[in-house]
Amino acid sequence: MRTLFISMNRFGHEILEEILAQKGEVVGIITLKEEFTKGISDHRSFDAIAKKQGIPLHKVKNINDEDSRAIIRQLRPDIMFVCGWSQIVKPEVFTLAKRGAIGSHPALLPKNRGRAAIPWHFILGEKQGGSTFFWMDDGCDSGDIIGQKSFPFTMQDDASTYYEKIIKAGRAIIKENYALLAKGKDRRKKQDSQKATYLPKRTPADGLIDWNKKTMEIYNLIRGTTHPYPGAFTYVKGRKLIVWKAKPSSLKQYLGTPGQVVTFTDDGAVVRTGDSVIELLTVQEEGGQEQSARSCFKMHDILGYRIVEEIEAIKKRMEGTS
Repeated sequence: MRTLFISMNRFGHEILEEILAQKGEVVGIITLKEEFTKGISDHRSFDAIAKKQGIPLHKVKNINDEDSRAIIRQLRPDIMFVCGWSQIVKPEVFTLAKRGAIGSHPALLPKNRGRAAIPWHFILGEKQGGSTFFWMDDGCDSGDIIGQKSFPFTMQDDASTYYEKIIKAGRAIIKENYALLAKGKDRRKKQDSQKATYLPKRTPADGLIDWNKKTMEIYNLIRGTTHPYPGAFTYVKGRKLIVWKAKPSSLKQYLGTPGQVVTFTDDGAVVRTGDSVIELLTVQEEGGQEQSARSCFKMHDILGYRIVEEIEAIKKRMEGTS
């Protein structure tokens, strides 16, 4: 089965490794040109694996343009995998594979179709996650399901650990299904459109922390947007501050106003929220290195500082210039 692999990230790289472990006949890899990978936090190069396996590697600007389609026609794939690709792949591309194209999604379809599924799982307070491989059609993550694996995630999980779990689940799905695909005996399960839900697109700006919200809402935003994503953020003394790690605090005294730094612990800095407090653990000033919140906040002498007041001032300035 002539397999074409299209990807640009670590998840896709791991899935390709599993396909090769299953003795898959990979006739080509298409990835994104380096100059267009800026801002893709989980980007992964395919140069080394292509060279090691002797697989033709093609780097493109846009998977949907004529140059890309010409590459695909030349490779004559029976099937193509699209795993971790930031551009919407149009039907005129994925129908170039003789048997069609297979996509992946980090959710249990038909629930949570759409963009940024990993962050949304945390923000929405989901208790179960998963990985799904499906035949691509002209809908949004709506094609027949080939394989699916679920997993629970706990209060200690974040986007980084979820990412590791979808890699493990994805490799297991390939291991169980690739031989069947090669024989044309793959299992197909139609999605129940009545149970479908859709997730809206997120932008880095959506990571701004609203300290008036409840602790769990803020905690879920922080852990849902941590690595490999851009991170939740706030502002301290005019500088953007990304919060990479936090935890709900066990402190019982909730003095202060939302967004106020109320005390320090051995591990971090405690900030008042809309209903209690949250302990910030790892932060990063814009242009700087990751460091402990305790060290950062003590260095800037901001015990008692009201973060919310600064954010409100920044918003007013932005509104005045818009």
